[in-house]
Amino acid sequence: MGFPFAKLSVGTAEDMPYPDEGFDVVSIAFGIGNFSEREQAIKELHRVLKPGGKLLILEFSKKPIAPGKIAWLYTRTVVPIIGKLTTGNEKAYEHLVSSIDAFPSPEELREEFEERGFRAKGLRWLFPRIAFILVLERTPLRV
Repeated sequence: MGFPFAKLSVGTAEDMPYPDEGFDVVSIAFGIGNFSEREQAIKELHRVLKPGGKLLILEFSKKPIAPGKIAWLYTRTVVPIIGKLTTGNEKAYEHLVSSIDAFPSPEELREEFEERGFRAKGLRWLFPRIAFILVLERTPLRV
């Protein structure tokens, strides 16, 4: 099954094989923590987005509200065990937890992007604050 409107390519966020100002929208889901050089990746995101283009970021939150704390406890304790039993790789699931702990808050992330030529357009928490969507807009400023 193919998608004529989409082309798959391999690359890194720090060196994207796309033209300047080639995209209206870029989305990232649970990927910012995997950038090897976040500042360079942000510069690249700015480069490939058109002025006024939107950047949508979906990430985990480390500060859920009450019901989310139960889910977070599950993620911290049960998920690594299930990961070990099903894949034999408990460390990968422990890494998930530690990477969420080390990840910046939505406010810190917003500031990081605003310092590099983006403007925050919205923040939406996903129930019960386990994850969030940060919507940013590329400003004309070149970084």
